[in-house]
Amino acid sequence: MRRLIDTRSICPPGEWRYEQTYGNKSVKRFNSCPEFSTLCKRVSDFRKANRLPRPSIQEVSRDVEDYMIAQPGVGDNPRYSFESDPTNTQAIGVPSSTGGCGTCGAPVT
Repeated sequence: MRRLIDTRSICPPGEWRYEQTYGNKSVKRFNSCPEFSTLCKRVSDFRKANRLPRPSIQEVSRDVEDYMIAQPGVGDNPRYSFESDPTNTQAIGVPSSTGGCGTCGAPVT
């Protein structure tokens, strides 16, 4: 499975974009946005307002990442993506139940 290298500091060619579909139909295109988090918020708000599935930021983030990986020049370019190891289940930088980073314990805000 391919994953993006870094959604916070690396902007892929054409910036961040996403096409919301429902069934087999395109419902809305979210054109270029320079920040991953801004695009995810827009998509999440749209899904919530239209009662579409997967409205949480975490779900939207995964969907936007998957969409971008499928785009030519992103998913096939080692500058932007890599082949992940499906056997590695260690979470990096994910908040733990104590509120700190799941890897190193540093405060996560």
